[in-house]
Amino acid sequence: MTSFTPNKAISAAAITVASTATALWTTPQAGRKSLVVFNGDSATIYLGGSGVTSGTGAATAGFDVPAGTSFALDLGPGVTLYAISAAGTASNAVKVFQVS
Repeated sequence: MTSFTPNKAISAAAITVASTATALWTTPQAGRKSLVVFNGDSATIYLGGSGVTSGTGAATAGFDVPAGTSFALDLGPGVTLYAISAAGTASNAVKVFQVS
């Protein structure tokens, strides 16, 4: 039988993502299990590590999250996720939701 561990905390934040890599959560919630990123703006954002780029061919090219969509992933508290806006676009309004 699989044991069930209920979630203990939820938090959310609105973050502005621009044309340089921006940490989506600088102080992760203790025991974080998952993270959801919602791109509430009009341009695509790209997710990845601290060197993430908005290009598609580079080794650091991020995972694209088109405008009006979300991306969820299991991500522990020891990992920082970064985002960058598409080249030539203004800052993007992004909402981040984490659960532990």
